[in-house]
Amino acid sequence: MLGVEGMAFTKNNEIIATGDNYNTFKFFALKLNENGVVNKSFGTNGLAILSLPAHLLYVGRNCGILQNGNIVISGYYASGTANNTNIVVGRLTSDGFPDTTFSKYGIIEVFVEDNTGRATTMLIDKNDKILIGGADEENHGQDDFLLIRLESSGKRTHYFEALEW
Repeated sequence: MLGVEGMAFTKNNEIIATGDNYNTFKFFALKLNENGVVNKSFGTNGLAILSLPAHLLYVGRNCGILQNGNIVISGYYASGTANNTNIVVGRLTSDGFPDTTFSKYGIIEVFVEDNTGRATTMLIDKNDKILIGGADEENHGQDDFLLIRLESSGKRTHYFEALEW
């Protein structure tokens, strides 16, 4: 079962569609040419996969394109229970392979206190800084507002959180 959660355009108006495959527990990215035909030179026959070796459920929520054409996917993973989630950010090279300069597998965990973070949206600014928005469920089932800013390298620079309202 595949589901598209995020979309972005490359500088050449190609379409990047990202999401997750619930059956394999992995993020995916698909690249389509401007005319909607799958770009078979991207990844493996047009499809790129990202995951860590651990058997976790990855939920891909959004994507963006860096200035160099690399693709960033944000989302979260669930491990064991729905209350044990954390934000993950993956990066693919422009040709659809895990970016091992980002991390060994092209994906990093962005830890939130109590392992309760979920990324639901993402923006990339003109300086390639990544802004992730989502929720942090830590107050007895109540979701808190959550924003995290990362460098394009994945290093966290800011963490903003506010109580539910």
